[in-house]
Amino acid sequence: MRNLFLLFCTVFIMACGDDSTSPAPTPSLTGSYTMTLDLAGTLTDNGATVAARCAGTVPTKLTDTKGTITGTMGAGAVVCTIDGWDYDVDWSSAVTGTRSGTSVTLDDGLCEYKGDMDNGTARCVANDGTTALSLTGTWTLTP
Repeated sequence: MRNLFLLFCTVFIMACGDDSTSPAPTPSLTGSYTMTLDLAGTLTDNGATVAARCAGTVPTKLTDTKGTITGTMGAGAVVCTIDGWDYDVDWSSAVTGTRSGTSVTLDDGLCEYKGDMDNGTARCVANDGTTALSLTGTWTLTP
């Protein structure tokens, strides 16, 4: 009987130990961040093409529900330099996207952001028939 009791205690203690096969916690982007942008490209207006660069920070709030992302990008400190002239830009908009594991795609209607959960590449394209903007670059999210 004593041996059976010791065997039971040993099995019980082993079962309560650290399980190294436990699944990793599910990643989530829910939270408030500062998004840092660094984008460069061109602006074409009525046939004339000039250099364009936009850089700065944007407050960003995201909700991640099982990989479906919604949120907002607030007015931030983004400056676009177009043909040598600086313009303060209101970068605020709604943002939607998806997350699969740590791979993320976000879209704000002008730019598409792809990467992992805290940085990646961005591509921004707009064309209203007479003016076309094309920018590519990088983004980072900092809590």
